[in-house]
Amino acid sequence: MAKTNKRSKPKTTSTLVSSNQIILVLIAVIFFYISIDQRIGYRVKEQNLFDSFDGPFAENNDLFEAEKIFVGILPGPESLARYKDKLYTGTADGRIIRIEGSDKLSTVVQFGPDSCNGQLNNATCGRPLGVRVTSSGDLYTVDTFNGLVKVVNIDGKDKPKTKLLYDTHQPVNGNRSMFLDDLVVDEKPDGNFIYMTDGSIIWNLHHVIHLVMSLDDSGRILRYTESTGKVDVVVDNLAFPNGIELTDAKDALLIGEFCNHRILKHYLTGPKKGTTEVVINLPGEPDNIRRSSRTDKETYWIAISAPRTKSTPISYDFYTDKPKMRMFILTSYRMIGSTLKFIGKMINNKGLIEKGESLRQLLSFWETHIRSMALEIDAAGNVLNCLHSNDGYIHSLSEINDVIKENGERILYIGSYANNFLGQLVLKAP
Repeated sequence: MAKTNKRSKPKTTSTLVSSNQIILVLIAVIFFYISIDQRIGYRVKEQNLFDSFDGPFAENNDLFEAEKIFVGILPGPESLARYKDKLYTGTADGRIIRIEGSDKLSTVVQFGPDSCNGQLNNATCGRPLGVRVTSSGDLYTVDTFNGLVKVVNIDGKDKPKTKLLYDTHQPVNGNRSMFLDDLVVDEKPDGNFIYMTDGSIIWNLHHVIHLVMSLDDSGRILRYTESTGKVDVVVDNLAFPNGIELTDAKDALLIGEFCNHRILKHYLTGPKKGTTEVVINLPGEPDNIRRSSRTDKETYWIAISAPRTKSTPISYDFYTDKPKMRMFILTSYRMIGSTLKFIGKMINNKGLIEKGESLRQLLSFWETHIRSMALEIDAAGNVLNCLHSNDGYIHSLSEINDVIKENGERILYIGSYANNFLGQLVLKAP
């Protein structure tokens, strides 16, 4: 009997497609797990949002009355310092700017090369955040990428000179400073103490959203002793310490703990030396805190960039108690962003590179919150003034700096890490 040759049945297109899909899924899963950043961790935090804006936090839209000045020519004036009727600020393109009145700007120094003009938040160009000027006219600032910088001759009469006092590559207690944010100077005749907030020993400015969403608590307060160059850790295990200020008695530091929505008081001297207590809980994340110009009472201005209540949460609030979901979101954005950035570089597509970097940094996930708040408190934490912006007219506040004129008129200057202008508001009498 003749043999019958049996040929194998050819694979159908659907079978091939299914196999390819399985391979692609497996590659994606492997890539996902390779992309997991263990620094994110699995911390859990319960929401600590206010039930509502009432009492001293009652809603208004007072910040809508602010005037925007230097629009489009002042990128990210995050912090403000006053000296001889002039304001000084650091910008996102790595400059220290002198502000005279409401119509004149001049560059004091530029940290990076001339090619940095127009480049924002670039490590090579520097990013000065907190700014202070001493009674003798010396300016101190923290360049978040590079370290503590001192600038002399800032008034324009002589050529300014800069000196890097503390380099972020220099470990302190075994850890580098990844996110210097703010500073305050305790002036001493035999050498100043400069206290600095080190927001994280893990994440830098480019990964600030990772810092917040990972509930990182590696932040520290550092003290630089100018006479010796020594750097000490004063406080550690903080959840993104941001703004910092000295009390009038210089016996304690006021610290804005960003991720825990509160102002802390850490005692430097006296019977409570070395202890920390809560001054006030806040309806959002505090940025810089500054002593007001009032002489009749010890009061402080706090900039709050995203005040909100339980009825108006932002997307991040839904994931504080869901660590696995946070890990998935952060890893997915990083994986997709890295892929797009890689492809963009391969085909020389600037738009794709920028989109990929935006996804890597989670900028497209963290929406701009339209509401902002300027809060004035006394030394005991009682609220004296609460100014809202509830329509997005002025958002992303980082600092409030005030001046009281001879006629009693009180003017607030409103800084921002993100806006391209300076806010100016004449505060109405209560």
